[in-house]
This record gives sequence, structure tokens and C-alpha cells, in this order.
Amino acid sequence: MSAVPGAGTDAIRRAIFVALLRRFGRVRLTRGFARALGLRRRDLRASIRRWQEDGEPMLRVGRKLVIGPVVATRLVLDLDESALTTLVSALRNARDGSHTRRQLVEAAQILHRIGGQLPPERFELLQALGGFDLMPQVLDEDGRPTTSTHNLLVRALREEHKVAIRYIAQDGSGTERVILPLTLTHHGSCVLAWCEARNDFRTFRLSSIGAPEPVAESWPQSREAYLNAWRQAGGRDPADNSD
Repeated sequence: MSAVPGAGTDAIRRAIFVALLRRFGRVRLTRGFARALGLRRRDLRASIRRWQEDGEPMLRVGRKLVIGPVVATRLVLDLDESALTTLVSALRNARDGSHTRRQLVEAAQILHRIGGQLPPERFELLQALGGFDLMPQVLDEDGRPTTSTHNLLVRALREEHKVAIRYIAQDGSGTERVILPLTLTHHGSCVLAWCEARNDFRTFRLSSIGAPEPVAESWPQSREAYLNAWRQAGGRDPADNSD
């Protein structure tokens, strides 16, 4: 392993080391790695101790391994029109052809996951290609037609209208909510939405949603704007955070 060009200063060495540590969560202090930074291994260890004293979050495990925080980054898929067209065509063929019920479910799950990771302009393209028009016609994991709640939420997120629901918590209590459905998650069993009552993003289990009704009221912002705000907030998607 050759030395990194420009790695001759402590600040640059620290930046390289910290970037690797945050990306992979651990760095092994091999002789080759130390040489790549232009140091002997014992000098690299001394530098690491100094960086720790300066407040850099890292934990030494033995003499050869350093463990630090992993900074998770949300995957964004910038698929082009050809790839998205192929995706929608494959889903349409799965629906119309002689495919198994399980294949229909898996195709729907793939579409939801990819849709949630597209940048706004690509998501608009997916909608224009009619991808989400196929979703209400798929079956659930038990091979039954999707529920009216599922269909209503898919229609609401596609047409960008609000939905009034009664949400039943795990303790049996119920609350009235007005939500803006953004995307289905957890294999279609939950919906990520903007909750007007909490003025924040929440995830609701479809099985706990009662009496959903469409609300003829436009959203304050576009669906893409809400998804962007959710991603900027960290893209958290717990199974149920609907308090």
C-alpha cells in the first residue's frame, strides 16, 4: 500500500482516519495502513491517543483495532427512465401473467422500497409511468386481495389528499387523526405519514387503523417535499411510533 498523497500533516491524517472509521465502524492498525498515512504504527497509535484526547469519539480494542461511530447514510437510487420503465413493466407483467401470488407480493414490496428511495424528480417519473396504479390490485402475503384501508391509503398518497383515521394504540385506546400518507413500509403493513395532530412524521400499522375516510383538502406541501423533509430529519422508520 503506497502512502496517501498529501497525507503529511496531522490534520489530513486525522481526516482520513476519521472518515474511514465513521464509514466502516472499525479500522485495523496494520503496518500497511500506517505506512499509507506516512507513519510507523507506534506513531499512528500516539496520534490516535491525541485525537481521542481532543474529543474524537473512538474506542481502542486491544492494540490493533479501533472502533468508532458509524454514520448511516440513506440510500438514494437515481434510476433513469429506462430502468423505471422496465421496473413498472415487470410489475405489470407479474400482475397480468400467470405468476404466483407470492411473486405479486414481492413485486409490490420492491416497488414500494424503490419508490421511497428515489429522488423527487424520479419519483414523479415513477408516478407518471403508472407504477402506483398497479399497487391496489396486488394481493397481501396471505394471498388475499389487499384491504380497503390499504387501497384507500395508496390512492391518497398517489392523489395527495388527506385521510381521517381512528388509530387504536396497543393499550386499546383510540385517537382521531388526520394524516398525509407518504409511503407504505414494512412489506405494506405500515404507512409512513405526516400526522397533523402531532405535527410530525409518524408510522401507523394498517391493522390498527379504523374507519379511514378521505378528506377533500389539499396538502400544504407536495408529497415530495414531505419526503425530503423526512429524509433530512434522518429517515427514521420505526415499526410503530404513532404516539
